[in-house]
Parts: sequence; structure tokens; C-alpha cells
Amino acid sequence: TVLTKAGAILSLPDEDAAAGTRAAKVRGGVTYVTASRDEFALHDGSASISVTGPDPASAPGFGAEVEVEGTVVSEPFFERRQKRVKLGGITVLGTAGALPEPAAATVEDVSLFKHLDQWVVVEGTVLQVRSSMSLFTIQMVQGTASCNVLVRDWPRASLPRDWIGGRVRVAGLNRAYMPGSRFLSMVAPSPAQVTVLKTGVADPLDAPLTTVAGLRKRGPGAERVKLAGTLVGATTGNVYYARGDGGDAFSFYM
Repeated sequence: TVLTKAGAILSLPDEDAAAGTRAAKVRGGVTYVTASRDEFALHDGSASISVTGPDPASAPGFGAEVEVEGTVVSEPFFERRQKRVKLGGITVLGTAGALPEPAAATVEDVSLFKHLDQWVVVEGTVLQVRSSMSLFTIQMVQGTASCNVLVRDWPRASLPRDWIGGRVRVAGLNRAYMPGSRFLSMVAPSPAQVTVLKTGVADPLDAPLTTVAGLRKRGPGAERVKLAGTLVGATTGNVYYARGDGGDAFSFYM
């Protein structure tokens, strides 16, 4: 039986998908295309599936409506399996129109790839931002979990200077941008998928001063705080150790 829905492909038993004998024919909108144009994500209105193997010269563009035919495959992805469609043929039908409504996800679930290849939206507090060429990275935290979100095609001239400690909402794919690395766990196709809910501060050290003892009493929180102390050690992995004003030790990661 030819599988026509992304959800049906994702629901296949691993051993069935690993056999590489199940045919698929799925229609939907393209929500992501890799920079090398050898892979894209297809959303059929209810779920998303990764499609591999297009000719980079003729790969569909972001936002196109396409119908793909191919074979279901299963590949290792860290401690689990990733079901995908190996492309056999593709027909571009036009423009899909509006992007699909993203499913709500938590920062922790995104960091663990619990919504692998799915179109999701997350909200969080901004720890830091980084710009490198046309790649823009947001490190965001929600509760005690954090994740790194990559935003494609970000204009370098508009690097945000007041996001630290603010809140943002980002829609994108829960996927690893670099194969074999967990560092980036979500990719937004463009700046249009980023919404600033609350701006932060321009000075990274603009936060209330506290102590280690004070932090122990209050427990984990979403608000930014500042510690002062004497540096007593560091590791090659960028972990630093300090002794606070009250004599209590703390460590921080750069």
C-alpha cells in the first residue's frame, strides 16, 4: 500500500521502515530547504516529513506546494531512528500559501528532539544571541531547560542589541542543523518566524546583584541575576570557578 500521509510514515514500525520497501506519495507545502538543497521538509497539513535526495539544481523552494514519490527509509539519529522519504520523483504544483500552524512545544522537548522534523513553536527567555555570516543563533531558556535556535537569512545589519533577558517566540523545524551535533536543535527558515514578546537589556550585566546563598533560597527562576566573586580556577572547556563575597563557591559557563 502506498503511504500518502506524513503521519502514516512516521507511525511505521522501525523494522518496517528500515526494510526500505514501503512506497510513499505525499502532497504538501515545503517548510524548509537545506543550504545545500539536498533535503527539504514537507508538511501535509497535519504532520511533517523529511525528504532526502533531490537534485540541488531542481530542489523546490521554500513555500512551494509539491507532490513527492519515493521510498520510506529509516536512519540512525542519536539514540533513535529517523523515518524519512528518499525521493524518487517530484512535481511542483505551485505555491502552498500560508505556512501551517505550528504545534506548541517546550524548550526541553525541542532540545531532546522529541518533535523531530516537525513544525513547532517555542517561547523562552533570551540568554544570548550570536551572528555569524547570514546565520543568527538565539540561545533561549524555559524553566531549567535551554536550546539553541538558528534563524536563516538574518540581515547582519540588524543584530538585536536589547534582547538579553527578553522573551521571544520562534516557529521552525525541530531538527539538527549540523549532522551528528545536538548544538542547534531548531531551525527557523527566515526572520519572519521570530516574534519579540518583550525586549531585554542592552547591557549584559544589567541584572540585580545577589549571592550564592540568596540563589539557594530562591531556587531556579527565569529572571536574570548577577553574581560577583574572585576567580579561582578554569577548565579548557570554558567552565570557570569563583568564590563569592560570602565565601560560597559557584561556577559558570562561557
